[in-house]
Amino acid sequence: MGARVTLASRASQFAHWRLIALLAFTLALRGGLILARFDQLQADPDSYLLIAQHLVRSAVFSVDDPSVNSPRPSAYRPPLYPVLLSNLAVGKDLIIHSGAIAIAHLAMGLATVWLTWLIARWLELGWASYIAGLLVACDPILLNQQSLIMTETLAALCTVIAWALLVRFHFNRNWWNAGLAGGAIGLAALCRPTYLPWLAVSVLLSLLLKPGKVGASQSTSQQPNREISQRLLNAIAMLIGGVSVLSPWVIRNYQAFQEPLVTTTHGGYTLYLANNRHFFAYLRHDQTGLPWDPKNRTEFGDQLRYRESFNEELNGVLYGLNAPVLSLVGNNEFEYDRMLAEQSRQEIRNDPAGFLLAAWYRVRQLWSPLPYKLAADESRARMLLRYLTAGWYLTVYALALAGCYRLRWNLLRSPWLWGVLLCAIFTGVHTLYWCNLRMRAPLMPIVAIVAAAGLLQVTQSAGRVRSSA
Repeated sequence: MGARVTLASRASQFAHWRLIALLAFTLALRGGLILARFDQLQADPDSYLLIAQHLVRSAVFSVDDPSVNSPRPSAYRPPLYPVLLSNLAVGKDLIIHSGAIAIAHLAMGLATVWLTWLIARWLELGWASYIAGLLVACDPILLNQQSLIMTETLAALCTVIAWALLVRFHFNRNWWNAGLAGGAIGLAALCRPTYLPWLAVSVLLSLLLKPGKVGASQSTSQQPNREISQRLLNAIAMLIGGVSVLSPWVIRNYQAFQEPLVTTTHGGYTLYLANNRHFFAYLRHDQTGLPWDPKNRTEFGDQLRYRESFNEELNGVLYGLNAPVLSLVGNNEFEYDRMLAEQSRQEIRNDPAGFLLAAWYRVRQLWSPLPYKLAADESRARMLLRYLTAGWYLTVYALALAGCYRLRWNLLRSPWLWGVLLCAIFTGVHTLYWCNLRMRAPLMPIVAIVAAAGLLQVTQSAGRVRSSA
């Protein structure tokens, strides 16, 4: 008996050291890359740092250029990431240093790897749990995005927090765990509105799950009525958890704009960017292999040549609202969002075949293993990096397919189903909205865990072949 306890203790210590080694490797790899690309943290392509600075200095969520206008309320970007950045401000001048952002991104990356490992362990993947964490630590998209002031690093963390709490709810289906899971999904939706359908679907799915601890014996007396009430309680708790986290943003938007907006005013733009005649023409006629540039002018037809670009058309809509470019605020911002959404719907009605072509293109872009070529005169080093990235993702996808074979119908059951649903939701949303390869970054921990299950399948199959030889 004592020998068994000693062996179990040694195995536990060995597991702890393997986890420490995984996190140390993650710290070294990601820390080294973020130092090598530190200058990229000076750029603010989506104005998240600008919003954070406004929050620190004037307590206004604004995208206004301070050199042009005093800050006015905006809802153009989701709030979670800029709020996080605003809490990094230090000193008398309340400066948000690039070093602080780098440390925050590094911490989020470490937490994402740890939670990926933990979820895989809860799903009984054994030693492959470390492989799941390793795949996330080395993921090329996540490595690239960690040194940019963008939401992918935080969104990936939100995914694993929410899925971990959903897995916890699966094993102990009570109202408290349901509420925590709902709150985590609500938090993710404040990072990216794409998570919102996941909350709705998860609430509905919780109604179908038998309450209580998985595997525990249930009393048969008065069970049907009690079970129904507990299912309802779980679903309501999950919904309340999500709504409670979302409500401060909704209330703020109503107070500022008299609009109870749950998402952002950016949706109309991304819908129109993805569905317009310029983009449809690019998909039909492009021979460069380069991504579509909204600044490029488009030629339509053999006789009539329409030489305006997408951006010029966009500015025409904006000037029609008497608002300067890049300074949309207040009711104009909401009206602009609605106008662009309606314009995109009109474009789809005018050219349904072009829309189907664009939707298929977006799905391919979302899951493509090969990053697209960015310049006609691409260097050999850049080309090699792209094809190495493609090799990585083809390997991960092959393992994920093996994982799907191993799991089969379990993928359509809790707790795996929660992750599958999120992948399906992201894919569905991006058949409509603008998309590129980085949009799948929040899904990579899910893919990594399925791939780890696939590696188990491959090694077990190889072991059976060797034993029968």
